Amino acid sequence: MLNRQACILVNEISTLRRHAEAKFPGKYWKWAKEHSFESMLPGDVKACKDKQQSINAHLTERKLAEKVVSYSDKLFKQAVIEWLVATDQPIQALGHLKFKEMIDVAARATNGIKIPGRKATCAQIVRTFKAHLTGLRNRLNVSNVHDIALSTQLMGDKCRAPLLRVLSIPPVMHGRPKILTVTSPSQDIGSKRRLPCNGNSRVRCLDSLKSTMPTQASVLVALCSKSLIVLVSHTR
Repeated sequence: MLNRQACILVNEISTLRRHAEAKFPGKYWKWAKEHSFESMLPGDVKACKDKQQSINAHLTERKLAEKVVSYSDKLFKQAVIEWLVATDQPIQALGHLKFKEMIDVAARATNGIKIPGRKATCAQIVRTFKAHLTGLRNRLNVSNVHDIALSTQLMGDKCRAPLLRVLSIPPVMHGRPKILTVTSPSQDIGSKRRLPCNGNSRVRCLDSLKSTMPTQASVLVALCSKSLIVLVSHTR
């Protein structure tokens, strides 16, 4: 009687395939080729899956269409009231001209509006501010003005406290600046003196202004939204 080697029967096909791939893949492939059998070894199955084309490239994500509610006065009033309450705005904000302008601009949109985010809003504010300053610089550029006259009126010598006088010079009107007068404490009230400001340098204009003031007076020039602000400080 022949002694046969003990064998173990298992019902897991994957175990047999992994064993065949690890121990005798060549014999398995030869047998599969002779019997026109498709190789089911784990490595061959994975390679076959990788060769197959995927439909993921042909799939596109379709966004759900937002439900647009038609306009009505009742709906608009409700939205406005909710906006007032949520943002803690005063009721007078509804009558502001800029609020009406914003609503008119939004009403002309044909495909909805895009509300800018926080960063975009800050960047737009900075760009608007820079453009405004550039326009002011072009309008108040002394190279385009032949002469400038300032009007200052300081209090008498009886006042011992330092004084500040803020003067507003409107921008150029009809090609020339508005003519004002210059007075100082050392002169009588009502005396006039024109400040020549020829050339392309603002420093000359400031030097001319300082030369009309006493030694105790200091002049500070600054730009505001629509005017040139001159602060004259007279100390005793």
